[in-house]
Amino acid sequence: MRCLSVCVALLLVQSSYAQRDKFALSFCPLAAADYVSFPTIQAGFEYKLTPRIAWYTEFGVEYAKGGYDRDTTIVHPHGIKAKTELRWYFEEHSGRKWKYETKHYLAANVFFTHDLHNTSFTYLQNRDTGRSKVDVIGVRKSVLGLNIVYGAQEPLSKRWSLDAYLGLGVRFRWITNSHMEYNSKTDYLPKPIDVPNIGAMRIDGDTRGGYFALPNVSIGVRIVYRL
Repeated sequence: MRCLSVCVALLLVQSSYAQRDKFALSFCPLAAADYVSFPTIQAGFEYKLTPRIAWYTEFGVEYAKGGYDRDTTIVHPHGIKAKTELRWYFEEHSGRKWKYETKHYLAANVFFTHDLHNTSFTYLQNRDTGRSKVDVIGVRKSVLGLNIVYGAQEPLSKRWSLDAYLGLGVRFRWITNSHMEYNSKTDYLPKPIDVPNIGAMRIDGDTRGGYFALPNVSIGVRIVYRL
């Protein structure tokens, strides 16, 4: 009877450790400084489906205006970012190995972002008059995309690790704007000589509106804590 009790206790302890290793939380520090898009407080959750396969989900909420946003009351700036990802780890990890070895993985993900912002730009009215005007518009933008991702998780301690990743894919972007005085048919929007220019590309997309299919590059770093 005593032997049976010891065996049951050992099984329970082993099950507890295995269950604990199934979960991990991720924090995205670079997302908080993403003023090219919009800064978010962003975190994720990973669940191990098998020793090699894991499901990861990430969500972020805008907490400050983006670097391009302007102070106006056309729209109230806010935004969200969401991502769900299926990962396949190159090597099978179990027990303590999972915590201390560098883990490499391939993944496929779907991501979605949505934000409202205000932007301003200078243009020449009626092209030939040379009269410059400043226009401030409200913009609603939604992006749906797909990526293939390579990542590596480098252990920092028993439970903490650093997750660096690179993804390539495609994104589909929908943009609508409001309160725009600029007319692309009669007015002229100067463009900088520098190529590529992120600011000019953003203004061009915001003023044109509509649907775009574009290549996507995703690079980032996460801080991971295994429960």
